[in-house]
Amino acid sequence: MKPLAIRVAAFLVLPILALLAPACAGEARVLASAVEQFGDWELFCQPTGGCRISQRLAVEGGGETVFLLTAVRSDSSGPYVGIVSVPLRGYLAPGIELRVDQRRSYQLLYETCDPAGCHAGFPLEGSVLADFRAGTTARFRVWTAKDNPVEIDVSLIGFTRAFAALGERS
Repeated sequence: MKPLAIRVAAFLVLPILALLAPACAGEARVLASAVEQFGDWELFCQPTGGCRISQRLAVEGGGETVFLLTAVRSDSSGPYVGIVSVPLRGYLAPGIELRVDQRRSYQLLYETCDPAGCHAGFPLEGSVLADFRAGTTARFRVWTAKDNPVEIDVSLIGFTRAFAALGERS
């Protein structure tokens, strides 16, 4: 089956990325009371408002973020957006391939890179959201070089409860 290309308008994703950049770089200071755990997902709410759910994969021992998957609402009444963040120095041309369990694949396109990494946004709705809610593992294929794809598995355990909590607080 041919991958379905998923795109989000830059005007939705870029402002959200500005909020996420400190988390990608490992510089965010989150109050313990502002974090809730839902299986393998965390819900972060800022004291000044604004919440997101995410799952971060880090280098063992060093703590450096190597992959961040985040879901946020574009604004208080807007759609939900998924954002994949990876470190700089990857091969960007093929984008990112997303597959939940053995369902169809989606092609995500990088939209921007900044000092915190490179980011691909996608609407978290319709069949993608249904796949996330029903699935157990989201597999992301990223390229570190032209002929070197790397697969990163992200647990979806707790995603449905975390997403519901995000909806209640957004």
